[in-house]
Amino acid sequence: MNRYMLVPVLLASVLACGGEQPSVPEEPVDITVTLMPVDSIGIEMGDSCYVLGAVEGVAYGPDGNIAVLDCAMSCIRIYTPEGEFLRQIGRRGNGPGEMQSVAFLGISEDGHIFLVGQGSATLGLHQYDYYSGDWLGSISTSNSPPTCIEGSSDSSYVRKNVDLDMSTGEPIVVMSVSRYRAGSEEPLATYLERSFPFDPSDYATLIEIVWYGVDIAADLAGNVWISERSSEEAVAVRYGPDGIETDRVTLDLEPVLRTPEELEMERIILTSKANAMNSSTPPLSYRIHTSP
Repeated sequence: MNRYMLVPVLLASVLACGGEQPSVPEEPVDITVTLMPVDSIGIEMGDSCYVLGAVEGVAYGPDGNIAVLDCAMSCIRIYTPEGEFLRQIGRRGNGPGEMQSVAFLGISEDGHIFLVGQGSATLGLHQYDYYSGDWLGSISTSNSPPTCIEGSSDSSYVRKNVDLDMSTGEPIVVMSVSRYRAGSEEPLATYLERSFPFDPSDYATLIEIVWYGVDIAADLAGNVWISERSSEEAVAVRYGPDGIETDRVTLDLEPVLRTPEELEMERIILTSKANAMNSSTPPLSYRIHTSP
């Protein structure tokens, strides 16, 4: 399968600088970017504060520290950029403020933490205070829980919704990306909306829409970047806080087939994550490489 996978968070640092349009060279320029770890969090064995089970989200806090959502351990751990453990938020359980199976992590400018999944005996959206660790409440979602959470300005956050619309008599899957304020279910702005016929026999396509349809990123100034995954083009679009498109970046890339080894590695990773999310004992340990 051909796939482009943009990382909008990298584009954010480029597009957010002054709002100026970058100059375009007359002739194509070959650029090679080499990624390498400069620091890391986590160990394979030892202090339990540093052993990670199933990492489902990583985000910077407003103070520059790093929050790691560990689904297997049902908690959020806060580390310094140098990897020193500071504190833990949440724990496994069915009581108020406790987690069962959660994913997707976003932290807003004012320190609201947003999670999605099963927690506090509720399937939906869960909120915590980044600084105190206090549970701020859980909201049950009317349809499926949102996926892909990104913290934004003030107490707002960006999320992807996937809902089933039956208003026409035929089931339609509606996928949208919107920004919300903490405690409200009415969007402040909607950036993208797509609809697809619902075919319960086509499970692969449904998973593609729900989990892999788009990549999103947001900054604490309210800007949002969206890249729809495609086998034909590589495009990232920037929107302002009001939902209006402000920039668009298109990369001229040639699709490349994934190798059997890459497909097998993806299968192993997804299987391991699924096992870890359904067990209090993680089958694998993960290390997170971070940049200061």
